[in-house]
Amino acid sequence: MTKSRADKNIVFPGDKLCVIEEFMPNEGSYEFIDGSVRASIVGEVQYNISNKTVKVKPFKKLNMPKPGSIVLGMVNTTKEDLAFVDLILDSNGRNFPGKFTGVIHVSQAHMKFVKNIEEAIKPSDIIRAKVLTSASPYQLTLKGPNLGVILAFCSICGSELQKRDEETLICPICGNIEKRKVALNYLRAK
Repeated sequence: MTKSRADKNIVFPGDKLCVIEEFMPNEGSYEFIDGSVRASIVGEVQYNISNKTVKVKPFKKLNMPKPGSIVLGMVNTTKEDLAFVDLILDSNGRNFPGKFTGVIHVSQAHMKFVKNIEEAIKPSDIIRAKVLTSASPYQLTLKGPNLGVILAFCSICGSELQKRDEETLICPICGNIEKRKVALNYLRAK
Protein backbone atom coordinates (compact mmCIF):
# COMPACT_ATOMS: atom_id res chain seq x y z
CA MET A 1 0.00 0.00 0.00
CA THR A 2 1.42 3.40 -1.02
CA LYS A 3 0.53 6.61 0.76
CA SER A 4 1.53 9.89 -0.82
CA ARG A 5 1.19 12.01 2.33
CA ALA A 6 2.25 11.29 5.89
CA ASP A 7 0.13 14.03 7.48
CA LYS A 8 -2.73 12.06 9.08
CA ASN A 9 -3.91 10.37 5.87
CA ILE A 10 -4.92 13.66 4.20
CA VAL A 11 -4.95 13.37 0.41
CA PHE A 12 -5.54 15.71 -2.52
CA PRO A 13 -6.95 15.03 -6.00
CA GLY A 14 -4.52 12.88 -8.00
CA ASP A 15 -2.63 11.54 -4.97
CA LYS A 16 -1.74 7.86 -5.34
CA LEU A 17 -3.44 5.76 -2.65
CA CYS A 18 -2.45 2.23 -3.67
CA VAL A 19 -2.48 -0.08 -6.69
CA ILE A 20 -5.57 -1.89 -7.94
CA GLU A 21 -4.15 -5.26 -6.85
CA GLU A 22 -4.21 -4.05 -3.22
CA PHE A 23 -7.54 -2.20 -2.94
CA MET A 24 -10.49 -1.40 -5.22
CA PRO A 25 -11.57 2.26 -5.51
CA ASN A 26 -14.67 3.36 -3.63
CA GLU A 27 -16.16 6.83 -2.91
CA GLY A 28 -13.71 9.66 -3.55
CA SER A 29 -11.21 7.51 -5.45
CA TYR A 30 -10.74 6.13 -8.95
CA GLU A 31 -8.57 3.73 -10.93
CA PHE A 32 -5.95 5.52 -13.02
CA ILE A 33 -4.74 4.25 -16.41
CA ASP A 34 -1.48 2.90 -14.90
CA GLY A 35 -3.34 0.61 -12.48
CA SER A 36 -2.97 2.87 -9.48
CA VAL A 37 -5.88 4.04 -7.34
CA ARG A 38 -5.94 7.80 -6.83
CA ALA A 39 -7.90 10.35 -4.82
CA SER A 40 -10.54 12.34 -6.69
CA ILE A 41 -11.27 14.75 -3.82
CA VAL A 42 -9.53 16.34 -0.83
CA GLY A 43 -10.12 14.39 2.34
CA GLU A 44 -9.05 11.61 4.67
CA VAL A 45 -8.12 8.28 3.09
CA GLN A 46 -9.74 5.20 4.63
CA TYR A 47 -8.68 1.63 3.80
CA ASN A 48 -11.18 -1.19 4.42
CA ILE A 49 -9.08 -4.33 4.88
CA SER A 50 -12.03 -6.76 4.96
CA ASN A 51 -13.65 -5.45 1.73
CA LYS A 52 -10.32 -4.57 0.08
CA THR A 53 -11.60 -1.08 -0.80
CA VAL A 54 -10.21 2.41 -0.36
CA LYS A 55 -12.25 5.59 -0.12
CA VAL A 56 -11.61 9.24 0.58
CA LYS A 57 -13.91 10.83 3.14
CA PRO A 58 -14.35 14.50 2.18
CA PHE A 59 -13.70 17.31 4.61
CA LYS A 60 -16.88 19.25 5.24
CA LYS A 61 -15.42 22.69 5.90
CA LEU A 62 -12.46 22.64 3.56
CA ASN A 63 -11.98 25.82 1.56
CA MET A 64 -12.21 24.73 -2.09
CA PRO A 65 -12.86 26.64 -5.33
CA LYS A 66 -16.57 26.40 -6.18
CA PRO A 67 -18.53 27.36 -9.30
CA GLY A 68 -19.49 31.03 -9.06
CA SER A 69 -16.82 31.87 -6.48
CA ILE A 70 -14.21 34.57 -7.04
CA VAL A 71 -10.55 33.56 -6.68
CA LEU A 72 -7.15 35.20 -6.86
CA GLY A 73 -4.37 33.51 -8.74
CA MET A 74 -1.08 33.97 -10.54
CA VAL A 75 -0.79 33.25 -14.24
CA ASN A 76 1.79 30.47 -14.50
CA THR A 77 2.03 29.80 -18.24
CA THR A 78 0.27 30.80 -21.41
CA LYS A 79 -0.22 29.21 -24.79
CA GLU A 80 -1.92 30.86 -27.76
CA ASP A 81 -5.44 30.05 -26.59
CA LEU A 82 -4.97 28.97 -22.93
CA ALA A 83 -3.55 30.27 -19.67
CA PHE A 84 -2.76 28.12 -16.64
CA VAL A 85 -3.27 29.79 -13.28
CA ASP A 86 -2.05 28.80 -9.81
CA LEU A 87 -5.02 29.50 -7.52
CA ILE A 88 -3.89 31.24 -4.33
CA LEU A 89 -6.79 32.74 -2.36
CA ASP A 90 -10.56 32.93 -2.30
CA SER A 91 -12.31 36.32 -2.32
CA ASN A 92 -12.20 36.42 1.50
CA GLY A 93 -8.40 36.17 1.50
CA ARG A 94 -8.29 32.55 2.70
CA ASN A 95 -5.60 30.25 1.27
CA PHE A 96 -6.61 27.08 -0.53
CA PRO A 97 -5.37 23.81 1.02
CA GLY A 98 -2.86 22.43 -1.43
CA LYS A 99 -2.21 23.37 -5.03
CA PHE A 100 -5.14 24.03 -7.34
CA THR A 101 -4.87 24.92 -11.01
CA GLY A 102 -7.20 27.05 -13.06
CA VAL A 103 -7.44 27.26 -16.84
CA ILE A 104 -8.60 30.26 -18.85
CA HIS A 105 -9.58 29.71 -22.48
CA VAL A 106 -9.05 32.69 -24.78
CA SER A 107 -12.84 32.99 -25.19
CA GLN A 108 -13.10 33.64 -21.41
CA ALA A 109 -10.18 36.09 -21.21
CA HIS A 110 -12.01 39.28 -22.15
CA MET A 111 -15.46 40.62 -22.93
CA LYS A 112 -14.05 41.72 -26.29
CA PHE A 113 -12.61 39.37 -28.91
CA VAL A 114 -8.93 38.57 -28.38
CA LYS A 115 -7.01 36.35 -30.79
CA ASN A 116 -4.18 35.44 -28.40
CA ILE A 117 -4.49 35.00 -24.63
CA GLU A 118 -1.50 37.32 -24.06
CA GLU A 119 -3.59 40.23 -25.33
CA ALA A 120 -5.43 39.93 -21.99
CA ILE A 121 -3.03 38.32 -19.48
CA LYS A 122 0.62 37.31 -19.26
CA PRO A 123 2.72 35.02 -17.04
CA SER A 124 3.26 36.38 -13.49
CA ASP A 125 0.12 38.56 -13.62
CA ILE A 126 -1.99 38.41 -10.47
CA ILE A 127 -5.63 38.03 -11.48
CA ARG A 128 -9.12 37.97 -10.02
CA ALA A 129 -11.27 35.35 -11.79
CA LYS A 130 -14.61 33.62 -11.47
CA VAL A 131 -14.73 29.81 -11.17
CA LEU A 132 -16.95 28.08 -13.76
CA THR A 133 -16.51 24.37 -12.93
CA SER A 134 -16.30 22.18 -9.83
CA ALA A 135 -13.28 20.00 -10.62
CA SER A 136 -9.57 20.60 -11.12
CA PRO A 137 -8.28 22.01 -13.37
CA TYR A 138 -10.93 24.67 -12.66
CA GLN A 139 -12.26 26.53 -15.70
CA LEU A 140 -12.08 30.29 -15.05
CA THR A 141 -13.43 33.44 -16.66
CA LEU A 142 -12.25 37.05 -16.64
CA LYS A 143 -15.51 38.38 -18.11
CA GLY A 144 -16.77 41.06 -15.76
CA PRO A 145 -15.65 44.55 -14.69
CA ASN A 146 -14.13 43.44 -11.37
CA LEU A 147 -12.37 40.47 -12.97
CA GLY A 148 -9.01 40.52 -14.71
CA VAL A 149 -5.49 41.62 -13.90
CA ILE A 150 -5.11 43.28 -10.50
CA LEU A 151 -1.29 43.45 -10.53
CA ALA A 152 1.16 43.11 -13.42
CA PHE A 153 4.86 43.54 -14.06
CA CYS A 154 6.72 45.09 -17.00
CA SER A 155 7.77 42.63 -19.70
CA ILE A 156 10.96 44.63 -20.26
CA CYS A 157 12.32 45.66 -16.83
CA GLY A 158 10.13 43.73 -14.38
CA SER A 159 8.84 46.80 -12.53
CA GLU A 160 5.31 46.97 -11.19
CA LEU A 161 3.00 48.40 -13.86
CA GLN A 162 0.60 51.25 -13.16
CA LYS A 163 -2.92 51.51 -14.54
CA ARG A 164 -3.21 54.12 -17.27
CA ASP A 165 -6.78 53.43 -18.43
CA GLU A 166 -9.26 50.54 -18.78
CA GLU A 167 -6.97 48.37 -20.92
CA THR A 168 -3.54 49.95 -20.68
CA LEU A 169 -0.75 49.64 -18.13
CA ILE A 170 2.44 51.70 -18.11
CA CYS A 171 5.85 51.10 -16.55
CA PRO A 172 6.96 54.04 -14.38
CA ILE A 173 10.62 53.07 -14.86
CA CYS A 174 11.10 52.38 -18.59
CA GLY A 175 7.85 53.83 -20.01
CA ASN A 176 6.81 50.52 -21.61
CA ILE A 177 3.06 50.39 -22.38
CA GLU A 178 1.25 47.04 -22.20
CA LYS A 179 -2.32 45.91 -22.87
CA ARG A 180 -4.20 43.71 -20.40
CA LYS A 181 -7.76 42.84 -19.35
CA VAL A 182 -7.48 45.13 -16.32
CA ALA A 183 -9.87 44.78 -13.37
CA LEU A 184 -11.59 47.96 -12.18
CA ASN A 185 -9.76 47.81 -8.88
CA TYR A 186 -6.22 47.33 -10.19
CA LEU A 187 -3.79 47.75 -7.28
CA ARG A 188 -1.74 50.58 -8.75
CA ALA A 189 -3.25 53.67 -10.37
CA LYS A 190 -1.29 56.45 -12.06
